[in-house]
Amino acid sequence: MDVLNESLSHAHPDEKVRQRFQPALGLVRRTVWQIVASRRLIGCGPDDALASLLSAQQEHGDSDRHLVDQSVTLLLAGHETTAKALSWCVLLLQRRHDVRARLLAELEGVLGGRRVTRADLDQLPYLRAVVSETLRLYPPTWLLTRTAVLNDKVAGFHIPAGGLVAISPYLLHRRSDLWEHPESFDPERFLSAGTSHTYRYVPFGHGPRHCLGKYFAMLEMPVVLATLFSDVALDGPIDRAVDTLEPEALVTLRPRHGALMTPTPRSTRRTAFDPVPPS
Repeated sequence: MDVLNESLSHAHPDEKVRQRFQPALGLVRRTVWQIVASRRLIGCGPDDALASLLSAQQEHGDSDRHLVDQSVTLLLAGHETTAKALSWCVLLLQRRHDVRARLLAELEGVLGGRRVTRADLDQLPYLRAVVSETLRLYPPTWLLTRTAVLNDKVAGFHIPAGGLVAISPYLLHRRSDLWEHPESFDPERFLSAGTSHTYRYVPFGHGPRHCLGKYFAMLEMPVVLATLFSDVALDGPIDRAVDTLEPEALVTLRPRHGALMTPTPRSTRRTAFDPVPPS
């Protein structure tokens, strides 16, 4: 995934980049095809995204290549972006003891140690706010493009019909005229009743061309976080990666120095992110 991300981020990739790209893409496609072939051999399986794609292929007579293309798109656009967002979330919580303490208290109060379900998410507003605030500060899709339908003028710049307009959610989400203390990690801002974030908060784009994976992502990320924190404590040294949170803008926005953490089973720890006891 990293090779594909880095390769696609080059406007004019050199020969070395192209040589890395093709093998990486081939590996992803072969892996996806093996999963598809295995599911067909079994003849059954979970009612998941792949099952829907196989059903649609049978209904519309699509080719296997088209099926693999759709599956790879779902894998790259629907999971790699979510993984980046979860990495940012873990790093942000590592820095803010007060936020993670409140989050863990909410999880304990609602779940009591059991597995999270879809029905629980409505009872976990702070968890959803943490996810939303993470996406505000570090949206994996940091740059969007739209085609102008008509001639227009924005901030003194002429936009011709048919022109390509670049929109950066990363910059929009940090404008001080739109957000109070925009550089601060403050999930509370997403708990205020009646506060509209329309058009100033666009981690998934907006309008009829918004990301179709929005609803899946906003279901997947809280479930992953709740499951993770219920099972393990995460320890990560306060090092350069946590102190600076330096973004690297490739196809998606990722932490330049990674987000390495050490998991410890919750059965031997009180809460996730507890500091490692001195030896």
